[in-house]
Amino acid sequence: MTVTVRRLGPEDATVYQALRLHGLRTQPRQFRTTAEAEAGVAPAAVAARLAKDFVVGLCEDQRLQGIGGLSPCEGARLAHKAVLGGMYLADTLRGTGAADTLMAAILAEADRHYTMVILTAAADNGRAIAFYERWGFRTYGVEPMALRIAPDEYADEASMSRRAGAR
Repeated sequence: MTVTVRRLGPEDATVYQALRLHGLRTQPRQFRTTAEAEAGVAPAAVAARLAKDFVVGLCEDQRLQGIGGLSPCEGARLAHKAVLGGMYLADTLRGTGAADTLMAAILAEADRHYTMVILTAAADNGRAIAFYERWGFRTYGVEPMALRIAPDEYADEASMSRRAGAR
């Protein structure tokens, strides 16, 4: 098994969106968006995102199995920050260190260009929160009822941040 991490570009839009949709369908409570909403995003818009943002893919034997990225915050007073999001790793690679490989690539880029990285995680996703804490992120707040899952079901979100070079 050969595992590589590389920046994804517009030419990767189809495989990127397919893996993202798989993650949204299999882990629906872990994301801010839904599979239905993502399925409605035009391929050109996905390609444009991959051209604009820093999105990396983890490939196992050249097959995309993990994704995650950074989106810069816009505005003169926010340009020192980026949002880490869209993290997903295929079940078969969980617990293998592949998530650390993916995160190392993302944070290496973040540390070169930003002084702060922020993210949100489902507050009840202890595994994800522990993973982010291991990489230097700290929770600075929990938003109750941040996401509406169903008409009478909500999920809280933990807001986390990490200064450049923290670990």
